[in-house]
Amino acid sequence: MLIRKVTFLVLTALLGLLIDLTTVMAQATYPDGFTDELISEDFFAPVGIAFPDSHLIYVWEQHGLIHSLKDGIKLDTPLLDIQAEVSAAGEHGMLGMVLDPNFKNNGYLYVSYVVDPHHLNYFGTPEYDSTDTDSWNATIGRVARFQVNVTSFTEVIPGSRKVLLGSEPSNGIPVLAPSHGVGGLDFGTDGTLLVGSGDGTTWVGHHTGGEEYQEFGYDSLGKAIGIIDQLQDVGSLRAQQIESYSGKILRIDPATGFGLPSNPFYDATAPDAAQSKVWAMGLRSPFRIRVRPSSGSIDPGDGRPGVIYIGDVGSNQYEELNIAGEAGKNFGWPLYEGMEINRGFWDQWVENPYAINTQTQHCEIDFYRFNDLLVPPSKDHSLNSVHPCNTNADIQKDHPVFIHERPAFSYGNTKNNPEQTYVASFSAEGKPTAHQVSDPRSSIAALPFDGISSIAGDFYMGQRFPKSYHQVYFHADHSGWIKAMEYDTHNIDEIHTIRSFKEGGLYIVYIRYNPFDQAFYYVVIDYSTKPTIYQIRKVFYGGNAKPIANITANVSYGTAPLTVNISAVSSFDPAGEPLTYFWSGPNLKSQRRDTILILLSSDDTPQNDTIRLTVIDSTGLKDSTYQIISLNNTPPEVEITSISEGNQYPLDQGLVETPLQADVHDIEHENDQLSYYWEIKLKHNDHFHLEHIDTNVSAVVTLFPLGSTALDEHSYLIELTVTDPLGLSSFDEVTIQPDLTTHLGTILSNEQILTYPNPVLDHLNIDITSTLKSAPYSVTLYDLSGKVYLSETFQSNRLSSHHDLQKLPAGLYILLLTSKNEIMDIRKIIKE
Repeated sequence: MLIRKVTFLVLTALLGLLIDLTTVMAQATYPDGFTDELISEDFFAPVGIAFPDSHLIYVWEQHGLIHSLKDGIKLDTPLLDIQAEVSAAGEHGMLGMVLDPNFKNNGYLYVSYVVDPHHLNYFGTPEYDSTDTDSWNATIGRVARFQVNVTSFTEVIPGSRKVLLGSEPSNGIPVLAPSHGVGGLDFGTDGTLLVGSGDGTTWVGHHTGGEEYQEFGYDSLGKAIGIIDQLQDVGSLRAQQIESYSGKILRIDPATGFGLPSNPFYDATAPDAAQSKVWAMGLRSPFRIRVRPSSGSIDPGDGRPGVIYIGDVGSNQYEELNIAGEAGKNFGWPLYEGMEINRGFWDQWVENPYAINTQTQHCEIDFYRFNDLLVPPSKDHSLNSVHPCNTNADIQKDHPVFIHERPAFSYGNTKNNPEQTYVASFSAEGKPTAHQVSDPRSSIAALPFDGISSIAGDFYMGQRFPKSYHQVYFHADHSGWIKAMEYDTHNIDEIHTIRSFKEGGLYIVYIRYNPFDQAFYYVVIDYSTKPTIYQIRKVFYGGNAKPIANITANVSYGTAPLTVNISAVSSFDPAGEPLTYFWSGPNLKSQRRDTILILLSSDDTPQNDTIRLTVIDSTGLKDSTYQIISLNNTPPEVEITSISEGNQYPLDQGLVETPLQADVHDIEHENDQLSYYWEIKLKHNDHFHLEHIDTNVSAVVTLFPLGSTALDEHSYLIELTVTDPLGLSSFDEVTIQPDLTTHLGTILSNEQILTYPNPVLDHLNIDITSTLKSAPYSVTLYDLSGKVYLSETFQSNRLSSHHDLQKLPAGLYILLLTSKNEIMDIRKIIKE
């Protein structure tokens, strides 16, 4: 077993990492004159911020807490605590929060969150226990309003909770997988509340309903408890149903939760129905949304809430910025991703059970297919729908037909190399096409870029940035970059220029403009570090940034008397100002940059001593930090024993129950005095998602059986930190990988098909060696995510074929032989 042990003091873990963080932040580059400053790292999994006034910042956390940060100090009592109601399993949690436009007077704030399944099913019954949680089960997304006391603005009025969306399983946002649940919140200029919702189903494969992929989601459970019905059992395609809450931007009355009569599909007889609330559709995961200021009407009856910028997180191909300038836009997911048809969904031609075909003359189709209801855009913006089997019929007499609204731009996932950023265009014949931004024909001036997850940002509406940034839109990506984007407001916010603003640095989950100090703030969650970094940071222009105090010590524990060499060499001033140093601690008072002290103890009892450092620049700005040294103490010894490095998990046996056990020894303390902190992180390509936290000595964790492809890699990182009563800790970690040989379970081997060579480097031969059922039959080669790389249909009963696979990425692929829709053979192909 590969064991990597790191010893540190939990109380000063982040401080001990400041040297490394300084290096990381130094990699974040900005245009000249801009400063990036740490505001706070006193939060656990912060996912957003809001600015009620110039002295107060609200920070909301994924697990259901909202905190107040007053003049830079985190208040002891949370503003709001609904942790018992919130599920933070996987990528879920309380992900959205927005203040009412009249917040200073009415104190209303709104949150969107995924409801813990235990709370959803048992709250108000004898079986309910507020300490219980049910992480992996069908549930809903909810939007609720709370009222803050407008005298202090630091406490929520008891009993003020009002559920606007999701009071029952049947009227909430379906959440039937560990991701793509709730999204961002924002207010329109007309005072209507805009709600982002994900497609609510598994990201594995191409789920279009039924029992397929049920090991990765809970659609069947969702039907059983009434979250969806049979008509909505279409997987990701719920994003294409106006009758579903999934994959939408919803527009609701913030007082009632009802839809607005000016919504595009409003039904006056059912104002609380999903279709009465739909404003835009065809989205996968609108994690963040933002309305451009002053871009709409102030009258809700006009149906113009403003131009909505939507960061839609893509699958393993493209990320998108979508702009909804009008009602009823359909952004295409899952039939499209980026500018392209998403073949894994498109080629299934799934029927929409709500779209009844009443024009059945010479037509055997009872329901329109989702493909029939979404047509490509045309240069003249006309809607050219064609009935699937009757050219004289009009689909729109039966059901709305949509034009695919392409993204303002799409950019490739970091695994989708090379860097590619596309903008929509039309060919000379008027057909939809796309150009790289580096192409002279591109309507956007930019250099190509890639990323991880698209994050809608905010607009700079102040005066303190240089004039070239005034009223510019700032878009972010989870990978850490922020880009400044100029747009043409006369053409429904068409982006025409993209400039680099922030490159590199830590992972971003939220970005927002602060109107009080006219700076940008962003929120960091970086699970790739040890320990995880949670920060609130600020970017401003001009002025003098405060210095950064860092302590370097040669030891953090030992037996008294203990000689400690301490240094402030890693402290620095962003403007290069000279620094003055002030040290304090046991037998310590010094103004030298580097010093030595000897820590003493009257006996051999374990104890902590604290060393403090303050640095001051030439203008009087200062920063302080501290380091704890543990005397007569050693860290625990930790080794994870239930899992070994290199272990694999099966992909064909459903959810994977994984034991968490470790061998732990501590010289100075009994085992029951130690605290345990297990973190299970999903590694997805180049970034991490926190899946589970457990503080028990041992436990069992449930893992989703995620496979890997050339474009979509998954593994799990199991980390354990054990801490003694004085804060001295050690950790161990183990990585487990998917067993790709188990993806399909039993593989048929009827010898009717020969495939060679296998593994294959460049060319694959396929020989049919015996007569099959009557032709035609098809040969399909696809990766483990379902992406098709080769598909051919043959009329002959016997064949030999030769296929060039030189450009195929290395990895595991599946070859499928079918005859009249019956599977004849399945086998693995390894591409080297």
